[in-house]
Amino acid sequence: METLMDVPAGQMGVTQGVDRKGPLKGKGGALAQWHRQAAHKLATVHHAMQVLAQATREVQGRRWSLQVHRLRDTARQLRWREVSPPRSHTVWECIEPELSQLAPGLAQWLRETQDSAVLLNHQEQVARYELKTIARLLGSRAQHGGEHGAG
Repeated sequence: METLMDVPAGQMGVTQGVDRKGPLKGKGGALAQWHRQAAHKLATVHHAMQVLAQATREVQGRRWSLQVHRLRDTARQLRWREVSPPRSHTVWECIEPELSQLAPGLAQWLRETQDSAVLLNHQEQVARYELKTIARLLGSRAQHGGEHGAG
């Protein structure tokens, strides 16, 4: 099998393997489908965040609950909030030492809830990045005339 290193420079064709219209030619349908799937994934993560936050609010005698915090545009993040005044945001590192004062089952549930919150926060970030990437690709297509552009 011949590789590029085996072909003398003078014998290599200039147009071999070059797609002058770019890698996105004819990919509008695939990009649109990818965009729909990524948007659905983000909506699913946002719904899961709401469900988890609601579950923490249903705990009797709770001292903290998760809240879905809006960062910007579509960005969301689960954050812990104290239930009693001043009702400010708190971080897991402040909650964790106090778990020993709680019933073992509740303490374990809170640890698992924290793990789920961290995972959902990361999944949300990845889903938004995926949508941003698709938007860039779609923008690139629009700038170059889409599927029917000259070239």
